[in-house]
Amino acid sequence: MAHLRTQIVQAIAAALVAAGTSAGARVHTKRPPDDPIPEASTPAIVIQRGPEQVELDGINATPYQQRSFLIAIKLIACGANAEEDADALLAQVEAALLATTAARTLSGLVKETELVSVDPDLSGVGAQLIAEVITTWRITYVTQAGVPATPA
Repeated sequence: MAHLRTQIVQAIAAALVAAGTSAGARVHTKRPPDDPIPEASTPAIVIQRGPEQVELDGINATPYQQRSFLIAIKLIACGANAEEDADALLAQVEAALLATTAARTLSGLVKETELVSVDPDLSGVGAQLIAEVITTWRITYVTQAGVPATPA
């Protein structure tokens, strides 16, 4: 079974596709950070894993680990209205991941999903604008020590 981190990223991608964002099925989880997405393939979403912190949660016969890791969700839009399109996609992503308890917990897979930061960037000129909004999310989950593929 895959590590819970992988399961979480897959669940986030599935939630974003199911939410019917303007990116549609263009949600990528295995794209190198510097690999550009062609304009014809936008709007798009790229999910990238970040660092993780692990803390022992209790000193019992069965030790648990509270884990907190960061993911970056990059939103990309191109064209004359790229900035507005990226902001609209941002609103759709926030709604998909934060609107309900089930969304924030990925239906019980994690304890909490929280938006930590939003970093917009705009490049290009005229009809060739490229807007990228990098959102950073903190995902908190618990596993039993030595069993990283199953939520506790």
